[in-house]
Formats: sequence, C-alpha cells, structure tokens
Amino acid sequence: MTYTFKLARRAALLRSQMAGAPRSALLLAAVLATASCDPDRSTGPANPGADVQLADAVESGPGLAVGANLISIVPTQSIQAKVNSYPAGTQFLIKTGTHFNQRIVPKSGNVFIGEAGAILDGKNSTPYAFEKGGKPYPNNVHIKGLIIQNYASPDQHGAIMAGTSKTSSTSGWIIENCEIRYNAHSGIKLGNKMKVLNNNIHHNKQIGISGSGDSVLVEGNEISFNNYLKIFPFGHVLGGAKFVDTRGLVVRNNNVHDNQGNGLWMDIDNIYAMIENNTATNNSGAGIMHEIGYDATIRNNTAKGNGYARDWVTGAGILISASANVTVYGNTVLDNKQGIVGIQQFRTKNGVDYSYNLKNLYVHNNTVRVKTGGVSGVASGTGTATYTSRNNRYQSNSYDLGSDAKPYTWMGGKRTKSEWQNYGNDVSGTFN
Repeated sequence: MTYTFKLARRAALLRSQMAGAPRSALLLAAVLATASCDPDRSTGPANPGADVQLADAVESGPGLAVGANLISIVPTQSIQAKVNSYPAGTQFLIKTGTHFNQRIVPKSGNVFIGEAGAILDGKNSTPYAFEKGGKPYPNNVHIKGLIIQNYASPDQHGAIMAGTSKTSSTSGWIIENCEIRYNAHSGIKLGNKMKVLNNNIHHNKQIGISGSGDSVLVEGNEISFNNYLKIFPFGHVLGGAKFVDTRGLVVRNNNVHDNQGNGLWMDIDNIYAMIENNTATNNSGAGIMHEIGYDATIRNNTAKGNGYARDWVTGAGILISASANVTVYGNTVLDNKQGIVGIQQFRTKNGVDYSYNLKNLYVHNNTVRVKTGGVSGVASGTGTATYTSRNNRYQSNSYDLGSDAKPYTWMGGKRTKSEWQNYGNDVSGTFN
C-alpha cells in the first residue's frame, strides 16, 4: 500500500465518521486525518531476559491529545519566536504554505501539526528544521503532518535532529505522517524512545533515518530513493536506515526500497532488536543487515532484488555480519544477489574485537530463491570454529535451487545440496 493511498484512506474514514459534526470539529479532523496508527502487538525478541520490557515499551505510543486552542503560525511568522512566547506543552498549527528557513528548538511537550500543504523549506542553507538544542533537552515533542525539505544538515546529521548519541539525546519524540525529502544528509537523526510512524522519507542525499537510542520504534514508513545521487560510497553512512548502539529497537511494517546502500542496517552494538514484517526491495546493498551486534530477531520480512551493487556475499537479502545470538525465520528472500548469509571476518571497532562474534546464528523456516551464482550459508575468514563449535545452523528452510549446482557456502567453499546437508544443515529442508 503506497503512502499516498494510506493517507487518502484515513482521510475518507475520518470524513465518514465526522458526518454531521460541527464545523470546528470537521476542521480539526481534516488536520488530523493522518493520525491513526494500529501497531501489531507482537512480542519482542526471543529470550531477552529482563530487557524484554525495552521492546515492549515501544509497542504502542500514547495518543496525541490535541487541545482546543492550537496556536496558528502562518508562513511569514517565525516558528521559533512563537515557541519562545508560549510555555512548554503548547500545541502549534503550522498553516498551509511554505515556511522558509525555519530552525526550531522546541520546548518539552510541544506539538507541531501541519495543515495540508504546510512545508518547512531550508532553502539548502538552514541546517535543521527541528533540533534538540542544549541541555536540558526538550522531551516528548510531537511533529505531525509536515513536509520537511531542503535542509542542509552536516554529514550524518538530520533535518530532524533529536540526538547525536544516546547520552546526548532527547527522549520521547514522535515524528508522524510527515514527508521528509531532498535534505542534504539524513532525514531523521534518532533520539531515545523515539517513534517514527507512517512517514514518507525519500530522496535524502545520504540516508533516510540514522542514529542511536534506546526503545526506538520505526513503523509503517516508506523509506525510498535515499542517496539517489550516489554521492556516498559503501563504507560510509548511506541508504535507507542505519541504527547504531540501540537497545530494544523495533523496526516493523516499513516499505524500504530503491535506496543506494543497504535497506535496513543495524551496525555496531545494537542489542535486543526486533526486525519484522518489513519489505526491502531493490536496494543496491543488503536488504536487511545486522552487523557487529547482538541478540536480534529478524522475522516475517520480504527481501527481494537487493544487493546487486555489492561484491562477494555482502549483497545478501538478509546478512548477519559478526553478530551473536541472531534468529532469522519466516522470511521470504527472493532474487537477491545472495540469499541469507552469515559472515565472520577479523573485525575490531572502538577497541572491541568482534572477530569471533558470529555464533548462535539460527536460520530456520525461511523461503529462499537465489539466481545462479548466488549462495546462502556462512563465509568465514577466521578458521573452522565458526562452522564447527559456534552453534551456527540452518534448519527447515525451503529453497528454489534452479540449475545452480553449488548454491551454498560452508567450510570455506561453495557446496552442493548434498554437501550442505552432510554438514548438518537443512536436513529437514525443502528443495525445489
């Protein structure tokens, strides 16, 4: 379902529900036509121990309670001046039209609602539309229904700048039903307990979403065509979304497509992540990647046509790199350059050695189809222990092998179906 169709359907539903209501209520309903969110109530990662509450905490957020007295701001007025003039918790209505070069440091509890056609335009000179400012940082800010474009944030910063790290971050921001496009680097830079809901995040020149934070929820977004000018090469931050140093991250029901780079990328010390029910298609890098992290569940996603700009096994539909305790199941992985792949190399980052971190990888009950020359399995440059004593295994998967005689990688080489099973993989698998 496209982003535009979802908005139209919600607006129509609200109109039908508000038939006969007073004119003031109808006007407010029009402003909030894109507000609804019905998150899937699935549980968090398997066996996360006491940290299960982190994933549960982002299952659904509080509803937006809109006050009767919204403070209107027209394009000729300074949004920051309005914010400064009113106390924390004030709700603002950004009126239709283009608001140029607005740079806003909110107060805690501020709500910014865009009327249809309300645009914040940085004119490729203003760095941020919304930013955290200095301590104490503003928390529980809600930004809804705005078009945010042409902001000139620095490398790896976002037009919406909620944090620079988990320890230098806001908490509880909600970005909902916005269109975030054509910004110089990232569309959104995350903060703690942030919710990114039902937005269209496209054609940002570096990446759609990036950053760190605990208990982050990214749900229902379309994330597409980021790094479309191919300015940023692999090895840099680029593509659809990249998450670093998160705890209890939930990424659900997103449509991530046609990004130059990885689609959904968890990189460096992400723990207790749940990646589910997403669609990742036609991204030039891996569709879904979990790299040098821990304890993740990747389930019920569709990854198709990804990875064709990558060499070796890094162009996988789903790629697990030097990460421990990752379960991959229920996914449909079709026609990517590679299938579902684990890799282990000599890896260090920030003084931490991840060279032996690919362990307890459990890949089961997935459907995989790879074109001739592609593989599923594990590749390692750190010796045979990755295959023999670290509990990495593939079980009960279904494969469409086509005519490829050696569609698997294991023990340092490409393997036939018989060799794959002789190593103990997919003994009860299905092969077509």
